Amino acid sequence: MKEIIEKIELLTKTSEHEIASEFTRFLPEKGAEVSTELRAESMAFDFVEDYTDMDTGWGTYFGPMMVRNNGDGTSTESPSTRLITPEIMDYWSKRITETNNPILKARYSGLIWDWKFRSILTP
Repeated sequence: MKEIIEKIELLTKTSEHEIASEFTRFLPEKGAEVSTELRAESMAFDFVEDYTDMDTGWGTYFGPMMVRNNGDGTSTESPSTRLITPEIMDYWSKRITETNNPILKARYSGLIWDWKFRSILTP
């Protein structure tokens, strides 16, 4: 994981989408074990900023990258809010202080604000 982080940290003049693509390259085959760290990194850049679809969104600044209608009145969202665990939140909080990359720092800070502090401030 350290080598992956170091490579991402050195990226300059890049977008969140490019960072997400880099992390996705390191995800193992479907069904294989994924570390909390790699899941947190990958998921952080899969969320869509300024998500405005209130019908499928969560009422947060960040929203799902994709929502698929299952045809039975339910839908599947990716990434799912069910994947945001206390461990993921702790990891993002830790990464804010570890990274010097402004894109990474901004994304982790935004996610923490949106998921942790917004719920405290919103009635």
